[in-house]
Amino acid sequence: MVETELGTKLSVELTAGVELTAKVVIVKVGSASIEGNASAGAKLEIISGHQIAYDSYKGLYYKPKLTLPPCVAQVVVYIEVGLSYKVVSADWRPIDYNKRRKFWKKEIDIIKNLEDISGRKAEIELIKN
Repeated sequence: MVETELGTKLSVELTAGVELTAKVVIVKVGSASIEGNASAGAKLEIISGHQIAYDSYKGLYYKPKLTLPPCVAQVVVYIEVGLSYKVVSADWRPIDYNKRRKFWKKEIDIIKNLEDISGRKAEIELIKN
């Protein structure tokens, strides 16, 4: 059997974020401030492949490949509140969240799933022996 493979990888990454800063100063009394930001991002890839093989019993055939690696997203939310009153000062962080999450943990083989559903092999016969 003789085989050759060709692969392609398409990757899409989406990221969005917001940042907020506010400060209030009251003369002779003190000041208050709030600062925060939030961002989220996700990365999705699609890997396609092409396999051409020759088998002395089967002949020459083509088999496509299409897989989705795990989709990973990250969310960051951060808020800090500051208060200053005459000689007393304090900072408080009510929210400090930074997490990564996988939407699916293992690679999804789309062609194999289609083979399982249809009950047919995804091999295209080019030359029959």
